[in-house]
Amino acid sequence: MAPGCINCTLALSRRNLLGKGVPALSRFVTSLLALAVLVSSAGALLAAPDLTWVGPPPQLPPYARQFAGLKPEPIFNGRNLDGWTVVGGNKNAFYVRGGAILCNGRGGWWLRYERPVADFILSLKYMLSRDANSGVFIRCTRDGDPPWTGWEVQILDTHGQQPTVHSAGAIYDIIKPRIENSRPAFEWNEMQIVAHGAHVEVWLNGEQIIEANLDEYDRPIGKFSVPLKELPRSGYIGFQDHGCPLAFKDIYLTELPPAAK
Repeated sequence: MAPGCINCTLALSRRNLLGKGVPALSRFVTSLLALAVLVSSAGALLAAPDLTWVGPPPQLPPYARQFAGLKPEPIFNGRNLDGWTVVGGNKNAFYVRGGAILCNGRGGWWLRYERPVADFILSLKYMLSRDANSGVFIRCTRDGDPPWTGWEVQILDTHGQQPTVHSAGAIYDIIKPRIENSRPAFEWNEMQIVAHGAHVEVWLNGEQIIEANLDEYDRPIGKFSVPLKELPRSGYIGFQDHGCPLAFKDIYLTELPPAAK
């Protein structure tokens, strides 16, 4: 089914439920429909469990050209969550189907990659259900609440809207993207995040939407009680479960030489 037809089906399902006087069920049933669409859109209905579905390595952003011998490495094998841990809540909230990590939005809190990193380029693809919300946590601590112990690149269904500090690709609550470049719900988005010392870039669907120097953020802004420049320069990466169905795939990590102090 074409994405437009899928979106209409979901919208009609929600309106029908509300019209019957059962609004408490509308979010649940709509989420189930959205999850089914994500599974289908990711090709999961055709997937054999013993196949590894990992796309080719990404083309790295121009910032990488100054370094020789960089090699993007897949950190998700397309078959299972080896190397990843569901932290808190429902351990079944994240699972693998059709070469993608699916989040059913049922309280998994976050999915953590089990190796700390410092200087890197993270490349991934994500697909959202309608109005879905998530995030990519960068350099957060192993324990604690990741949106507060590191920084977050926002994942949100904001296609066609004006950019804000809460738009897709924003450094959440701090740095807004220069343009809104996300794709509609149920389409794959391509994201790259550069974190090299204080240098940060966010690319979304082939466009650089953020370039920033964390050292310039020397006072608390937005949700943080400490300046962005004082957050750790190494830590864990992960994906947020914000109660919405979504999917991730083709996750590559390219480690960079240590940044100058």
